[in-house]
Amino acid sequence: MALWDEDLARLVAQAGLGEGRPSYRRLEQAARAMGEVVDSAVREPGRSAHVSALSRQIALTMGLPEMFAEAVAIAGSLLDLGQLGVPRHVTDKPSILTVDEMELVRCHPGVGARLLERAPGLSEVATWVAAHHERPDGRGYPEMLGEEELPLAPRILAVADAYWALRAERLYRPAFAEEETLVQIELGAGGQFDAAVVEALPQALEVVAAAGLTVGGAAPSDRGRTRTCPPRARPARTAPRSARRRPRRRRAPARAPWRRRCPR
Repeated sequence: MALWDEDLARLVAQAGLGEGRPSYRRLEQAARAMGEVVDSAVREPGRSAHVSALSRQIALTMGLPEMFAEAVAIAGSLLDLGQLGVPRHVTDKPSILTVDEMELVRCHPGVGARLLERAPGLSEVATWVAAHHERPDGRGYPEMLGEEELPLAPRILAVADAYWALRAERLYRPAFAEEETLVQIELGAGGQFDAAVVEALPQALEVVAAAGLTVGGAAPSDRGRTRTCPPRARPARTAPRSARRRPRRRRAPARAPWRRRCPR
C-alpha cells in the first residue's frame, strides 16, 4: 500500500487509540521526530526538515499531485535513518575513508529501508529511501539501478539531499555558496541527477525561501569540534611521589551482549 492511498489515513487514525478524525498529522509528527533524532546523531540540526521541505516543493513545482508531494516530504524526513547504523568513528572521520569504511556508509540506505518497510503504509517510502543514492546513469548505489528502474521519488530526494549536503559544513571542506551549489548540481544533470528535477530546483528554492525556511545554508555542523574546559588545579603534594600509593582501578561491570558498543 502506498503512502498516499486513501486507506492509510483511516489506518493511522485506528492506530491512535481514541483519536477521532483521520489525518496525516500523527504520521508527519512521527517522521519529523525520527528525523530530528538522526539530525542529532549526525550533528546536523535541521537537515531532515530542510530536505523534507525542499523535496515536497520540487514535487509540486514539477506539477505532481499534492498527496504524492506530501509522501515525498515524509520520505525526506526519514531519508538518513540508516545513518544510525554507521559507526561514529566513520561518520566523524576527517580524512578519506577506507574501502571498508565506504562500504559501511553505502549500507545506510538499505538499513533505513529495512527499518521502514515494517511500518504499515511505509513500504513504498522504504523503496524510495533505499534508492535515494541511485543515479539515472546507473552508477549509484547500492543496487546500481538504471534510468528505467529508478522511480521519480528517489530522484527528487537525491537532488534535495545533495543540495543540503553541499550547503552544509563538513570536516574536510567548508559549506558551498548557493550559486556554487546550483552549478555543481546542474553539472550532474542527466548523469548523477534527473535533468527534469534539476530544472525545477531553482524555482522550488525560491518558494521555500518565501515560505520562511532558510535556504542560505543548513546550521553549521559541530563535527570535529572539541569543547575546551578550564584546566584543573593541581593539588598540593603532601608526600614524595615514590611514597604515594596509586589507587586500585576498579573493573567496570561486564556489559550485556545487547548493550555492547560496535567495534571501533
